[in-house]
Amino acid sequence: HFFAGSFVVPNLPPTMSTKSPSQVPPRNPAPEFTLKAYVEAVLSRRVLLLIFPLAGRLSYIPGWWIWFYVMVWTALAFTVFQLDPSLVAERGRPGPNAKPWDRRLYRLIMWLYAGAIVVSSLDAGRFRWAEIHSLPVVLAGHVMYHVGSGLVTWCMLTNNFFSTLVRIQTDRGHRVVTSGPYRVVRHPGYVGFIILGLSRPLVMRSYLGFVVEAIAAALLVLRTAWEDQTLQAELSGYKEFARTVRYRLVPGLW
Repeated sequence: HFFAGSFVVPNLPPTMSTKSPSQVPPRNPAPEFTLKAYVEAVLSRRVLLLIFPLAGRLSYIPGWWIWFYVMVWTALAFTVFQLDPSLVAERGRPGPNAKPWDRRLYRLIMWLYAGAIVVSSLDAGRFRWAEIHSLPVVLAGHVMYHVGSGLVTWCMLTNNFFSTLVRIQTDRGHRVVTSGPYRVVRHPGYVGFIILGLSRPLVMRSYLGFVVEAIAAALLVLRTAWEDQTLQAELSGYKEFARTVRYRLVPGLW
């Protein structure tokens, strides 16, 4: 999403419910966990630098919560990449054969994610057009942030083809993964990113930001459908997987 950089856990939703064979070598070494690398990874989320200028005040507490959560989950991202260094290369610079339609959709979702942060900062931080005052709603946002981030991290640990673009990764030896969260739905990473995306404006106390994130979530559902069609048509074994795990995002619904 709007978080640029190779070392980010909450990037854009994963593509391919797949897992590489253990003998596939990583294309890049894992990022070394140094203070310099950590700071660079946190600051790579450039839109976050706009929160307080747009809010017009440093006393905008929800903005500090977002920064704190980003710092925590960035640290966890380094741990994940140490366990599976190939994720660094694939998420930071995906290989060939990415679908052209997905590149366009990716950019649109990126802009929506950034727009939600901008709108939320202006709304709840400065003008208070549609500020969220309900404490239960805000607390739900905090819980959703960690649920979504945790689910995305679980998917990354399970699926080392957790790419940022839809592509059949023949260069890395595609295989369907059926373990972990992929036993429940075929695209659990998208579930995580939808939950995470919707949580941010709630944490930031902005209903207007939530509307922007809801549009992004709708596009992620569309992307799920298109990606699933691609996988069924082009990835060996995926049709059989789809017959076993029937639902894409929500068990019993879709």
